[in-house]
Amino acid sequence: MISNFEANPASGQSVADLEVFLRTAIFKPANQLMGVLLQQAIERIESAYVPKDGEVRKGKVPLLVTGIFGSFTLHRCYYHHAGK
Repeated sequence: MISNFEANPASGQSVADLEVFLRTAIFKPANQLMGVLLQQAIERIESAYVPKDGEVRKGKVPLLVTGIFGSFTLHRCYYHHAGK
């Protein structure tokens, strides 16, 4: 994409296309990194969690998160207390 931009005369469309390409090139890895870091934080929190009496682990549930770099899915555990 960059070599194509450099090889052709600049135009409004080529500049717009370059901006979209650059934004994608920067945001996609940043979005993936954010997802990995947040999932690791969730796993640290979950490993330290001690269920209260009567709580039963419901299991991991996917949670769609949207941030400035895009969307990603996190998985976290939920607990359920039948009497509450």
